Amino acid sequence: MSDKADKPEPTTQGGNVAERIIAEFFAGIILYGGLGYLAERLLDVPYLFMVGILIGVALSGYLLIKRFGSSE
Repeated sequence: MSDKADKPEPTTQGGNVAERIIAEFFAGIILYGGLGYLAERLLDVPYLFMVGILIGVALSGYLLIKRFGSSE
């Protein structure tokens, strides 16, 4: 008899989805915030870091709604 068939899954599907949503949301903010910070430092423009964070929030939210929004 196989050991894998007897063991339950370590986490539920809902827990994995919640962790993935949180991770993807913060990854987008960090990525675009970092790009905005680098652009701000290179171009000497004082507001690009905040613009990068706002773009990260908007794009992360859009992608999360697109990926997880429909129940189909």
